[in-house]
Amino acid sequence: MKTLSPREHWDAIARSVLIIDEGFKTTAYQDTRGYWTIGVGHLIGKHVSQLKLSNNVVLAILNEDLKEAWAEVVNIFGEKTTATWTLARQMALLSLSFNLGGPKLRGFVKTIAAIRAANWDEAASQLESSLWASQVGNRSARIVFMVRTGRLHPAYSTSD
Repeated sequence: MKTLSPREHWDAIARSVLIIDEGFKTTAYQDTRGYWTIGVGHLIGKHVSQLKLSNNVVLAILNEDLKEAWAEVVNIFGEKTTATWTLARQMALLSLSFNLGGPKLRGFVKTIAAIRAANWDEAASQLESSLWASQVGNRSARIVFMVRTGRLHPAYSTSD
């Protein structure tokens, strides 16, 4: 077992004290004075619209949501299959899953069938002609491009 530094020990005790005293809530709730609160007594304010998150918290939430979205893709297609896709196609399906959620993604029966058959052009065409494509604007064009070509859309280019 790892020995904690004095600071790590202090932090662990502090977390325990505050969790016991404040509670641990994964959903927003109103405290005894009517203020919206979340987590371990994290004050939002009188209105939920006052919620402000730090960049670190936003990225932590993104990391959790990303894992869930990718798990849905793997659940639908299988780990061995998704591992054979190009990075761009993985990103396309990740973005689609993130946007729709697993249950709605499963409703894209013809798209899923085309992907399972490695008929990427048909999968892209199915996405293009869907109601979803008309609802999400440029996002659909980027995803369709990646599904069809297997290449990252230029909007996602990174400079390393």
